Amino acid sequence: MTERTTARTRHGAAALTGLVLGLLALGPGLARGYLLSYDMVAVPRQPLTAMTFGLTGTLPRHVPSDAFVAALSAVVPGDLVQKALLLLVFVLGCAGAAALVPSRRLVPRLAAGACYVWNPYVAERLVLGHWALLLGYAALPWAVAAASADGTRRLVRALVPAAVGGFAAMAVAGLPALA
Repeated sequence: MTERTTARTRHGAAALTGLVLGLLALGPGLARGYLLSYDMVAVPRQPLTAMTFGLTGTLPRHVPSDAFVAALSAVVPGDLVQKALLLLVFVLGCAGAAALVPSRRLVPRLAAGACYVWNPYVAERLVLGHWALLLGYAALPWAVAAASADGTRRLVRALVPAAVGGFAAMAVAGLPALA
């Protein structure tokens, strides 16, 4: 095995571990239908309205997250978008945290990834429906890795999702840590 293949295997194992943990955490919630939990309410086809973009005069609490979900739900049913975003929290978070471990050994990497996504903070945020905040949390290790690699291009690429809106929380949580 080459070094590149070994690294790919480590990343794949961490992503797979995150997927398994996500499947365990979400369990029956992954069946067809919608998860309704406090701030996380999904509909079959979320419309793009003035409120989606924060143009109604009310507090823009879900901008631009709702626009991101509305765009996706125009192509894919809303319940599948919701499930994919929730699983993405576990896959991205586990793989990102595992990648930060300075060991080539797989077990410490997987342990770090598992601890990063399988904890009371993530569980509570899931119950409260804070999916955008959790996506930001999941993206934070990737931003840290990009910043520590002394590559401005990598850092910009890691922060691009914040502009899209799916990782809106990363802009708040991650930028002070990078300064």
